[in-house]
Amino acid sequence: MISKTKWTMLFMLLTVCCAEVDLKLSTNAEKFENGILITLRKQFHLTCNLTSTEGDKIGVEWLLNSQLVIADKRIHIYHGNNTLLVTNAQEFDCGVYTCRANASGVDLNETVLVQSKPFVHPSFKAVSSMNKIEGEKMRINCTAEGLPKPQIHWLKDGVNVADLNDTRYTLDGNQTALVLNVVDLEQGDQANYTCVATSSTGVVTETIYIYVKDKLAALWPFLGIVVEVTILCVIIFIYEKRRAKQEEEESDTEQNPETKNMNEKENVRQRK
Repeated sequence: MISKTKWTMLFMLLTVCCAEVDLKLSTNAEKFENGILITLRKQFHLTCNLTSTEGDKIGVEWLLNSQLVIADKRIHIYHGNNTLLVTNAQEFDCGVYTCRANASGVDLNETVLVQSKPFVHPSFKAVSSMNKIEGEKMRINCTAEGLPKPQIHWLKDGVNVADLNDTRYTLDGNQTALVLNVVDLEQGDQANYTCVATSSTGVVTETIYIYVKDKLAALWPFLGIVVEVTILCVIIFIYEKRRAKQEEEESDTEQNPETKNMNEKENVRQRK
């Protein structure tokens, strides 16, 4: 005959065995292979519902790569519904998350792998084009984040820069931070330049158009101003000259009769 104590222990074991762990993924995180895929700089959340056969809620704790997750300004843990919310996700927020609980002395856990799409940081993020002058140097850089680690390469009008047969083009850096250098810029360097970050989770690109202007291009606005000022001065000079001549003629016409008669008499005397 089974004693009361044994019945109690058996009931507790059945409760643990029948407990279920339900890990619900966030709506903004898509399923990917054996885990989920997030977008860096955005938020995602994980919810772990662990309920015993009696319907009692059991608290859980969260681990990332076997390290306990601590709440901070970006990371929020809601014990009421066992939800982990990560805002402004960073590369180091990726990894294996574990929802762990202890029910009647037995550890229960559920894990999920969180990976991210590539995320790029080009030096030209805020602009779509850039002006350069012939003979100048050009230096544009691009860095990438993500799990798995993405690889970067540069394209010029769709052609891999590494395949260009031009010694003026050089690349510095590594697979996640690559700088494109071009010296002695020419008109032929005017093109679309694209930073491409690639990993098993996707491909992300950022493009900028480089305009290469003639060396004298900077002088044209100044020369235009000089021409405009010169034309304006000529117009003013001609206008003032004509106005002065017109005033002189009007002055002669408006002389009083006495002065005119005296001038005529003087002219007559001189003739005699």
